Amino acid sequence: MENALQNLSFSISAVFPTFALVFLGHIAMRTGVVNRAFTAKLSRICFTYFLSVRIFLDISETGLTSLKNVRLPGFALLATLAVYALLWLFAKRFVRPREDEGTFVHVGFRSSFTVLGLSMIRSIAGEAGVAQCTGLLTTVVILYNILAVFCFVGGGPKSAGRWETIKHTLVQIAKNPLILAVAAAVLSELLGWRLPPLLRSPVESMGNVAVPLSLLCVGASLDMERLRCCWKNTILSALVKTLFQAVLVVPVAVFCGFRGIELAAIAILFTSANPSACYVMTESMGGNSDLAAASVVLSTILSVFTVTLALYLLSIFQLL
Repeated sequence: MENALQNLSFSISAVFPTFALVFLGHIAMRTGVVNRAFTAKLSRICFTYFLSVRIFLDISETGLTSLKNVRLPGFALLATLAVYALLWLFAKRFVRPREDEGTFVHVGFRSSFTVLGLSMIRSIAGEAGVAQCTGLLTTVVILYNILAVFCFVGGGPKSAGRWETIKHTLVQIAKNPLILAVAAAVLSELLGWRLPPLLRSPVESMGNVAVPLSLLCVGASLDMERLRCCWKNTILSALVKTLFQAVLVVPVAVFCGFRGIELAAIAILFTSANPSACYVMTESMGGNSDLAAASVVLSTILSVFTVTLALYLLSIFQLL
């Protein structure tokens, strides 16, 4: 009984700090402290500058040695591709209307690992845990953006100018601040370049506020009214994202020998909510933005419980 309570306490302590900030952001929106327009601008600033700096620091501070461990990112890559393929098969058979297939797959596979995931890993294992997940972070930032484009090649709305839209989106992906941050960090390590002392302090300050500010923005951007639309596909996609794929992937990870923080990272990756970028990209690609927005809201709510449950079960079986 005592061990069970300790495991539950561990799981809650890993998840609570992250979702407390999300909840605080939502309360700020509901009480009028911030509004939609302000939140949208703040989210953009946070994504473009603060979060990019955080990723740059996470990679550059751990060095390229962390990127040489390909086992964890390699597993995540193969698992994500497998989930992506299964989602397409499922969507082709069960998702209606057919125009929503691409959006369903998009919200079904994409996880908020950059914000929610890294925040929980910091709660569990501190900066040392984040350092072990640098290769995983690099992989998912690039892979998610590439796969997202192909969601709307096969399942988006029919239009003569779709390929022009896709080419434009690919260019936007190449200019994605997070991908540029990864490239800059790797390049600086290869060249042996370090931030001069004059810049180090302000850059670190930006990095330190990135995750808390992002979590507040996630909470403030949640619109419960979105849940009223597309309820069937919304519930299905949110359950797939936060529960069903973890049931498939996590046991395979255990069988492959993953333990400790690496196994926790895999569990968090496949139980975390959709990022708000799902809505932004779906809207820009002409998909069902209402479904994407509703899935972000519901998956965020569900992931409070699914991430906690996943970490609790892994703790009970002494796998963490």
